[in-house]
Amino acid sequence: MLIQHAFTLTLQQISCSGVGICVDAGGDGTTGSLSLIDSSCNDCGAMVSGSSSFILENISNTNSGPILRTNGQDKLTGDLVGQTYAVGHLHTSNNGSVEVSTGRYLDPTTRGNLVDDKGYYFTKSQPQYADWDISSFSSVKDCGAKGIHPSTSQTPSPSTTPANNPNQATAKQTTQPPSTPPSSPTPPATKSPTSRTASTSSLTPSTSRPTAAS
Repeated sequence: MLIQHAFTLTLQQISCSGVGICVDAGGDGTTGSLSLIDSSCNDCGAMVSGSSSFILENISNTNSGPILRTNGQDKLTGDLVGQTYAVGHLHTSNNGSVEVSTGRYLDPTTRGNLVDDKGYYFTKSQPQYADWDISSFSSVKDCGAKGIHPSTSQTPSPSTTPANNPNQATAKQTTQPPSTPPSSPTPPATKSPTSRTASTSSLTPSTSRPTAAS
């Protein structure tokens, strides 16, 4: 895989076999930062090669050369299953500071239930519509939408678009009669002092892991 140009790129579940370089990030200035996750290389010359900032996580390397080669030098050899390795410019805190690392292992990440049956991060491809006929699509402009304007609300038009397209399978609309709550006797009115309700909010601290900076 030859990358011609990218600012920030994340690759997942890349599998290579019998190639010279599995992921070629190019020379200086070609790729800003590259993250490679849940990937494997079998009988390859190198898993990743380039002059970028890299984060590599959970990489299987079998009968192959180095997992990472930067500026022509082998940086990381062996296996990286269940581990994370980073090199280059890293954000290691929330204060905006950047650390320049020549290569180090990062603390392991707890994936929880965000994984598939292989233990990889769950991924799903975006829906494709190449096989759909043009008549299956609707335009909100055909239903009265007038574009972005401070005095024009677009809410009613998009909500009625599916119903106005007979070729769309989801055009059915169902309505339910409003439910009537059981009647209850009205208590006598009483005068009570004015009450005030104070609202509170809490801030939950978030944890972050180092990320590659371009």
